Amino acid sequence: MPYLVLIRHSAPEIQPGIPASEWALSQEGWQRCRPLAHHLMPYALDCIIASHEKKATQTAQATAHWLGIPWRCADGLEEHHRQTLDILPRAEFQSLVARLLAHPDELVIGEETGAQALQRFSTALERLLQAYPRQNLAVVTHGTVLSLWTAQHFHLSAHEFWRDLGLPAFLVIHRQDDWRLELIQNNPGGQTPP
Repeated sequence: MPYLVLIRHSAPEIQPGIPASEWALSQEGWQRCRPLAHHLMPYALDCIIASHEKKATQTAQATAHWLGIPWRCADGLEEHHRQTLDILPRAEFQSLVARLLAHPDELVIGEETGAQALQRFSTALERLLQAYPRQNLAVVTHGTVLSLWTAQHFHLSAHEFWRDLGLPAFLVIHRQDDWRLELIQNNPGGQTPP
């Protein structure tokens, strides 16, 4: 049965005054894509699909380059919509995300609830799985939607999963009737940022 690999994008360059959805990869983020590709080699990926956010497309582009496979973008894979959220102190941001993950039906921050973000992401992922039924597929996405989806499907704590995610990070799922989570790999080629 084929693999589904869900990837959190690599490390971005934080740019105050610019929405996080528009951030590009940092120099370190670009460098981390090569070891990420190395860790993904055993899964014989056929294609990488990314969200339209720049840090995700750049992660897909660089990783696909090192793997020698095609990549493209797809709608619906972007992060929880929070265009109007400015940069907050780390502790305050973490507290808000923890609340969003614990109360997905409430509008905690941004322009959509956690439940709305999860529904959007799940629908987009299902479309991709139908379009690539037998291929080993990787999807480059974002921490909050990845945590919400993983918690729902594998009965994990969304907050603990989100808190521990590196930049990049990936999880490998064996696609079959009853999906099986095979591996969670954090920070291939990098350290967790402070």
